[in-house]
Amino acid sequence: MPEATSNCSNKSRIVWQFGILGLANASFSDRVGGKEGDILTISLKEKGGFRDVNERMKLWETDNRSDYDSDEMFANFYPVECHGMKSGVVYRSSDPLLESDNPARYEYADRLARNAGINAIISIANTEEDWQSAVAAGSGFGEYCNERYSKGALLFHKLNVDIFVDEQAAKVGRTLRAMIENNPPYLICCSMGRDRTGLIAIILQVLAGTTYEEIESGYMRSYYNWHRLQPSSESYNDFLTRILHRTLYIMSCEGDVDIAEMCSMTSFPIADIMERLPSAVESYLKNKAGLSIEEIEKLRGILSVGKTTAMYNSPT
Repeated sequence: MPEATSNCSNKSRIVWQFGILGLANASFSDRVGGKEGDILTISLKEKGGFRDVNERMKLWETDNRSDYDSDEMFANFYPVECHGMKSGVVYRSSDPLLESDNPARYEYADRLARNAGINAIISIANTEEDWQSAVAAGSGFGEYCNERYSKGALLFHKLNVDIFVDEQAAKVGRTLRAMIENNPPYLICCSMGRDRTGLIAIILQVLAGTTYEEIESGYMRSYYNWHRLQPSSESYNDFLTRILHRTLYIMSCEGDVDIAEMCSMTSFPIADIMERLPSAVESYLKNKAGLSIEEIEKLRGILSVGKTTAMYNSPT
């Protein structure tokens, strides 16, 4: 039987004989249990109950540069911004490293990284082994990324989207520590520069000082860049609620949520979430990601307007 496909935006999933079972923003095996070879019994609560939402959440995208307004839009390359963050410190994009991971866009992202004067490129989509294989083959890798690699400033911290699983939380800690140990500007990138990169961007915005409106604008910009999804789009609120609001809710609860209960929620208390978020993020960084208070303050000093901190010397 051919595999069915899932419209789960964040593709943490278990594949079985007849289809794909996924959870948005969560690791299925860690959250629900189960491993390869287990038998799962699934029943529908309501026949066709998700059909209308599924139809609305189908996203447009192409690999043709001419279908997009700019190189930046095509590569999903833009700064991480909020009122508390210094300008030009952190950028985000789709993968500039490897053609195999981002075939249509990697060269655009690589050129834009050069143009922005990026010092440290932090990939949360690839391993160093992936990179070395492409370089050994002699093609299919970003030229500027290769220059940064030769300077020790192309860094690999591949992680999955469920950042509250212990292994992934430790990887988030290593990703942020790489920022502390290297001078800006930084480029954070995953395959699309959308979901995993979006999670790191939210953490950085919260550390620097942000508002809900700034988080929504930055996070949903990726959906506009890739899919032309905008507030006037019919499905915008579906993605806003099912992806961003759930993500913020999980983060504000430090990952301690009942997935089934959360998935039944049709709206979220944004004001309460934003009130809890700063302390929840700091607690997560200390207790799950493994950063010390000193490291958190160093990172905040790098990011925040009006703050300074001594930075490590990095390759030039």
